[in-house]
Order: sequence, then C-alpha cells, then structure tokens
Amino acid sequence: MLFAALSVNAKPTQMDILVKAFANLKSWQAGFVQTIYDVKRVPLQKSKGVVYIKKPGKFRWDYKKPFSQLIVSNNKELWIYDAEMQQATVKPVDQALASAPAMLLGSDTPIYQAFDLRDLGKREGLAWVELIPKEKDTDFKKIIVGMKGDNVQVMELRDNFSQVTQIQFHHIKKNPKLNDALFDFEPPKGVDVLGR
Repeated sequence: MLFAALSVNAKPTQMDILVKAFANLKSWQAGFVQTIYDVKRVPLQKSKGVVYIKKPGKFRWDYKKPFSQLIVSNNKELWIYDAEMQQATVKPVDQALASAPAMLLGSDTPIYQAFDLRDLGKREGLAWVELIPKEKDTDFKKIIVGMKGDNVQVMELRDNFSQVTQIQFHHIKKNPKLNDALFDFEPPKGVDVLGR
C-alpha cells in the first residue's frame, strides 16, 4: 500500500496528502468558477455554478451563469441538460467516464490506480500535483490539482488539443449529507431527449 512505506516520522509528500484526501472524501459540495482557455492561454469562456459529489459515481454540476446547464449522474446514467436549447442527452455512465474528469472526485477507485502522480511544487500559495491517466482512451491528457492543506482549490484539465479548462472552487464543504434525489434527473415536459 502507498502509505505503508512511510515511516512514522517521515513527512508526507503532497502526493500522499492528495491520495489520502481523495480516499477520505465521501461527499463534497462547492461553488465553482470555470474558465476555458485556448492554447495561448487566452480565456474563451467563463461560467459559474455549484457542484455536488457523492461516492460512488454520483455528481451534479449545476451551471448558473452565463447559461443554465446541468450535468448529473446517479452512477447509472449521465444526463446533460441545456435549459436554453430545451435539450437533454443521456448515456450510460460507464460510456461517459473517459470524458468526465468530474468522476475524479467521486470515484471509489484509489487515485493512484487510475493516475500516475507527480509533485509540481508550490506556486500562488497552493501545492500542485499532476495526474496523468493510466487509461489512454480519455478526452484529456492530464489533470493538475492545486491544494491548500488537504483541500482541493483548483483543477486544471488539459485536453488532447492543449486547451485548458480551469475550475476554481470556493465555499467548500467536505462530507456533507447529500440526498440521493439530488443526483436523479427527469427531463421537463417538451424537452428533446437524445440517447434513448
């Protein structure tokens, strides 16, 4: 086991702290600001909302601004609902995992089994760890996590086209009680449903 090699007096590395923090996470709630950057780090789009996560495999990304969009999984189905377009897409969650880095926080799989980890040191008051997926068939080539203590503050997703999606978290609540109904979705009447 990863921690077995650590002596009692050894100071844990940031990678150890990250692995332990994710292992101890049963549920999670936070506000977020998401910014998408192009390859030259020019911001293309900014959105805000709230995220709820409950292990195993349940999450709800509720985008409020500038447009209303919902991405929700009950660990069986993944729904993407665009209120403005009156359209919802559904697919089995196992088909969506490769393109859903949100599962990182909600997976029961130990993080070191799914990713190779590398300590990137400190900058901007945060400790940074790089996660490279061991599974090569993913829509992203790496995730960079910025932590303050054992709290995830920032996630940067680098896709295969060198585009960066940065998610900054605030008002974080670790292991809150979350009702399972939060992760179920029933499309409103009149909404076009794709995937069924």
